[in-house]
Amino acid sequence: MRVLVIGGGNMGSTYAEAMSKSKLLRKRNIMILDSAEDKVKSLTKLSHFDAFLKPEDCVPEAHIIFIAVKPYHSEELFKKIKPLVSKGQIVISIMAGVSIERIQSALGISKVVRAMPNLPAQIGKGMTSFTASPEVSKVELLTVENLIDTTGRSIYVDSEVFLDASTGIREVVRHMSFIS
Repeated sequence: MRVLVIGGGNMGSTYAEAMSKSKLLRKRNIMILDSAEDKVKSLTKLSHFDAFLKPEDCVPEAHIIFIAVKPYHSEELFKKIKPLVSKGQIVISIMAGVSIERIQSALGISKVVRAMPNLPAQIGKGMTSFTASPEVSKVELLTVENLIDTTGRSIYVDSEVFLDASTGIREVVRHMSFIS
């Protein structure tokens, strides 16, 4: 299984690093795509994943695609990668406010997971709530959950409306886990 993380910023790098340290993926099965040439150069120096500047060099190779860009970059990104994605790929978005339906429509795919990590994910103590479109099978959802859990813990919610509502609950759980 090859995983592509789009966006080499804080959260994208957090997920790429965490997945590379887990036993879920072999080395070099993680790719990062970023539009900043200097970022790609610095990521290329790391030996545990491949970094790319052009979507056509990596998007078609991925089984799972994490989208970790700012929401205001989503429309431009969708236009660039739409011709490159395929129906079998699973897209996991950690963009706030961009719905599963919007991602499906913009990319012409059906398997979409939306996840909302919190900041402690950057140190492996995160709490991420996530939900998925009905087209994501239970086996695929388990794989997604395992990947998300590389940055801490996760909780599945039945609907996107609960993603934002779960933020407060996640903070309470996170604080409780540090206490005990």
